[in-house]
Amino acid sequence: EAERSVLIAVSPNARTIEVRSGRAVANRVTDRIAQLGVTAAVASFGEGDLIDGLVSALRVMSAAIASP
Repeated sequence: EAERSVLIAVSPNARTIEVRSGRAVANRVTDRIAQLGVTAAVASFGEGDLIDGLVSALRVMSAAIASP
């Protein structure tokens, strides 16, 4: 199912976030959508709350994808 998936990888020690999308969803999960997710996550990550950051990223990205 990797072709229809989105991966959000976080390395707290390296302070990096990476978003990868499969081929089947790449036209919907654009660089702009990925950046929205990263931006939403960074605030929580800065406070040391990784789970809330990931949840925020998922919510923002899914809302942006669902919008016409």
